[in-house]
Amino acid sequence: MSTGTLTFPRILRAEWIKFRTLRSTWITYAVALVLSLGIGALVSFGHGQEVHNHPDRHELFDPVIFTQTGVFLAQLAIGVMGVMSVTGEYATGMIRASMTAVPKRTPVLLAKVVIFALVTVIVSLVMTFGAFFIGQAILAQWNMNGSLSSPGAVRGLLGATYYVTIVGLIGLGLGFLIRNTAGAIASVVGLVFVLPIIVSFLPSSWSQHIGKFLPSNIAGHLIETVGTSDSVLTRPVAVAVLAAYALLAIVLGWLVMKRKDV
Repeated sequence: MSTGTLTFPRILRAEWIKFRTLRSTWITYAVALVLSLGIGALVSFGHGQEVHNHPDRHELFDPVIFTQTGVFLAQLAIGVMGVMSVTGEYATGMIRASMTAVPKRTPVLLAKVVIFALVTVIVSLVMTFGAFFIGQAILAQWNMNGSLSSPGAVRGLLGATYYVTIVGLIGLGLGFLIRNTAGAIASVVGLVFVLPIIVSFLPSSWSQHIGKFLPSNIAGHLIETVGTSDSVLTRPVAVAVLAAYALLAIVLGWLVMKRKDV
């Protein structure tokens, strides 16, 4: 017989119910899938055909990163999903019911992080590996395809999965921090799309040092299997820097959540 005790598994279950019953959750993930698979296929066809016609470029052809081009656009949908999983509750007032049920607040944040991260990892794996297999099927007509046993292929695909999940968690953290859908989405877009453009206009000595710490540049380094530059971060450092972005956003969001009324 249930005692009604408030435990973390029960908070997880409550957050899972809220998460899976929102139509926007699955629509956003579906958009991310379509973008990653569709654009990956188009770029694989276009770039594969171009490289096929220029044999001098075969040596540096990367059969992985071009299949993941759509992932760089799908990250926006995942980032938006992270934001809306939090700000939607603030917009509807549902957050008051959540905090009344769980006055300590921290378990609610942790439960949202766990649920969102688990679902996003699964969706991202489908996105990245699906785009890879579709891309290889297209590249096979020019005998330029690879496989999962190709050097660095699995590592690159897992790197893409990790990056997309991190962007989503950054969005979730910014949702708690800003509490406004438009503002938090604008912040995600600014970080992953606008900031690299701004940095590229800085003096080269500055842009090289700052640019290698930007999330989108780190992602390219984690995914590529050919042409790794000595000037970028090592892979362990790159993984740690990306994790630091998500952790910082979530911790700041947690501090705001603890100190402000809902």
